[in-house]
Amino acid sequence: MATRLRRPGTRGTAYWAGSAFAAVLVAVLHFLVRADDEGWMTDLRVYLDGAHLPATALYTTPLGPFGLLFQYPPVAADLFALLPRDTPDAVAVGWNAVSLLALQAAVWSCLRLAGARRSVRAVAALAAAVASPLLEPVENSLFVGQLNLVLMALVACDLALLPRRAQGVGIGLATALKLIPGVFVVFLLATRRFRAAATALGCFTAISAVELVRRPVETAHFWATLGIAPRGEAPENLFSRSAWSALVRATHGRADLAVLRTVLFGLIAVLVVLLVAAIHRRTRSTSDAVVAPLLAWALAADLLAPVAWAHYWVWIAPTLVLCCRWAWTLRSPGWGAVLAAVVAAFTARSQWWEVTPYREALALSPVELLETSALPAATALLLAAMAWAAGRAPVHPAPADAAPACA
Repeated sequence: MATRLRRPGTRGTAYWAGSAFAAVLVAVLHFLVRADDEGWMTDLRVYLDGAHLPATALYTTPLGPFGLLFQYPPVAADLFALLPRDTPDAVAVGWNAVSLLALQAAVWSCLRLAGARRSVRAVAALAAAVASPLLEPVENSLFVGQLNLVLMALVACDLALLPRRAQGVGIGLATALKLIPGVFVVFLLATRRFRAAATALGCFTAISAVELVRRPVETAHFWATLGIAPRGEAPENLFSRSAWSALVRATHGRADLAVLRTVLFGLIAVLVVLLVAAIHRRTRSTSDAVVAPLLAWALAADLLAPVAWAHYWVWIAPTLVLCCRWAWTLRSPGWGAVLAAVVAAFTARSQWWEVTPYREALALSPVELLETSALPAATALLLAAMAWAAGRAPVHPAPADAAPACA
């Protein structure tokens, strides 16, 4: 009997075609449920409208229903100028489908860095794309039409899929689109991946130089006003979830407690850095040597940022996938309880229980302070649990297609 041959790559093509279908389906369902809510696609509208403004007005014209300003480097305007403006609903669904595929690619890449088998990666990545909208950061990113899921995929795929000589290109591109991913250049330096860090900086510099030539007015204005915080970005804002914002709200912004706030934040920062260092040290000789410190670094950056909106925390999705893998191998009830508490914090949307959005954020009750600090508290708990669990899970031999070592 003749042997039936399968063309190389057919299975992978079918998988990603099915993944694209699932992403579109979830994006359509999200559109049907949320499109009538106030704030739908707020950020995407700003991107699309800003991309078509004259050069002199890109960073000074209030955009969208809330009068927000375009805050990204000029190259981001070039990206969104490629999208049509006359079919906003179709663009919104399409953008969210791309974002969900990016989320899936990020989870796939993180599991590849962890040495997971291809079948595990496939199931976990597809499940994450379908279930992750239950997490507040992912749903919020989809709701406002943010860029963060795509940026996360660029960083994760950079370290997991690119050959060693090209690593850093994805991080450089992500930083050129939005400066926040520049924290991963510091991650490369801290983990002694100097070549990748140089590549990331070179890619970012090259893109910025091209933009300076193509759009000199916008580029000059962006860098000249970089240190000016846009309105609405005060740390006490209820939608900011950083540790600093939690401390400002807890002390009601009192000037006489500024030193106390600074000392407490310094202690938190030291503790977080020690936890990330412990995760790096304890996983150094395991298959999680790259991915665990990377995920911990991403969450720590959100926790210690001056202001961190809910959609900044999208890295929680691949982190929870990795932690579930650890829980499966550790069989620890305590570890499972921690994961359950973290998932509850990131899905409960406790901010909306008692606190009315946009009210005076410096007059919150103790209960309201706890509700609005659920994400930073859960993140600190997860980092501590990761530091404990790192290196304890059994290490399985990496499959043949596992990611190469990043050096």
